[in-house]
Amino acid sequence: MSHQLNAVRTATRNYRDIETAREDGYVAISPYVPGMGFHFADELPPFGTDREDPPVLVYFTNGSYDPDPGDEHDCDHDDDLVLGAVEYLVPGDQTDDPPDVFDDEDSPRDLHVTEAEGWHFEEEEGFTGLHAGVHRGNPAGVFHHTNPTID
Repeated sequence: MSHQLNAVRTATRNYRDIETAREDGYVAISPYVPGMGFHFADELPPFGTDREDPPVLVYFTNGSYDPDPGDEHDCDHDDDLVLGAVEYLVPGDQTDDPPDVFDDEDSPRDLHVTEAEGWHFEEEEGFTGLHAGVHRGNPAGVFHHTNPTID
């Protein structure tokens, strides 16, 4: 599984530069969410489970940009965003039988939250999502949907 997470990190590394993400069509699709940041997608609806081509990039702020929960992203602060995670999305509530994107079942790594436990339903938006914290460590677990180190 570490190889799979590293492959995702490598495949999305160029998006650490938000300008590159914007050039490839990524746009902000969510307001600021505490414990996550801003979500950017390259298509709508942003559904997909292709491991190395996640439909959503999740950026947190570097500390010099302090949006309130629910604030829309101010493009003047693009340079203050840091890529922290990617997210996979599927339509509807699929928490009872979520897709299997990563081979974590036999992982010797202590995940804290397995992939199956990490899939979470967002009722208001009508999708089930899985975050993978591949660019910033998450003490709550690589598949936990929020990161306690991000305001």
